[in-house]
Amino acid sequence: MQMNRAVSCFYALTGQFDAQGSNVLTAMTPSRPMAGTELLHKDKVERRLGLTAHPLGPPADPGIVQAAPVYDAILTGRPYPVKAMALFGNDPLLSHGDPSRGAEALKALDFYVHIDLFANPSAAFADLLLPAASAWEAEALKPSFGGKGGTPEAAAWAQLRKAVAPIRGEARSDIAVIFDLAVRLGLGEQFFRGDVEAAWNHQLEPSGLTIGQLRGNPIGVNSGVATHHRKYAAADPNDRRPRGFPTPSRRIELFSTRFAAAGYDPLPNYTVPEQGEPEGDYPLVLTSFRPRQFVDEQHRNIPRLRSQEREPFVEIHPDTAISLGVVDGEWVTVGTAAGQDPVEG
Repeated sequence: MQMNRAVSCFYALTGQFDAQGSNVLTAMTPSRPMAGTELLHKDKVERRLGLTAHPLGPPADPGIVQAAPVYDAILTGRPYPVKAMALFGNDPLLSHGDPSRGAEALKALDFYVHIDLFANPSAAFADLLLPAASAWEAEALKPSFGGKGGTPEAAAWAQLRKAVAPIRGEARSDIAVIFDLAVRLGLGEQFFRGDVEAAWNHQLEPSGLTIGQLRGNPIGVNSGVATHHRKYAAADPNDRRPRGFPTPSRRIELFSTRFAAAGYDPLPNYTVPEQGEPEGDYPLVLTSFRPRQFVDEQHRNIPRLRSQEREPFVEIHPDTAISLGVVDGEWVTVGTAAGQDPVEG
């Protein structure tokens, strides 16, 4: 986090923030956010697992609970018990640390339903495994193609991706399952009475576009929004002051007031990584990288990619291997205080 803050401060100090040729905040097709965060009562928001330990982290914004606190709540019942889970296109045992504890937690659930294209390792513990429709078997709305690496032209483009193949067997799209489940749970009013197209039109309404228009133009429609640079310098229509930045002070905060208020270091200081203890349980320092064949836990079932990286592996210095009695090609266990994984040495 502090490294990311330091990089962001660098962009600001060199005048590159929201500047042409640098990291520009592109104007995207106007649309309503559909995360539904406003539907969750404040009391429930404050009970998100991990929020106390990470008040500025994922449990707070955007509201994503991490795996470790979920495992703890399942297995210990603290701060409250978690007894059931539904996972869509997910594989926590491959994408999160300490898979042994994760497997123990999944087995301990009273009910676990898994909706996916593939029966992955996590799905092996499910009480109910349901088939998901692929991206090619169901319609999906893309209000904007903005984001990382996007261009201003792409950010202003909206498209309804049509299905190009019929759904196989009893598979259903994730959104169809979610909307029908919401209706069955008495939340039909909040989920447009189960009408996905009505929800999409509601999402698109600020842009003036409709699903009907997009369906009639398969390649998509340009919403006509234009990207302007250095928007922080533009006058706020309410008080005619420069609009500034989305910080409490409306200024670039090299000294973060939010970090200070939460008890964190307000400056992006560099901290030397902790070194292993030569005589302790964890004498080595671990670094990691992502194999180019996979994206997190995805694509590991594609034969062509898996043939290039069949097993997880660890690289260590030959002298270290000799001192530990590790032979090239044999299986070893890589462990930290947070968990362990078997890998090929």
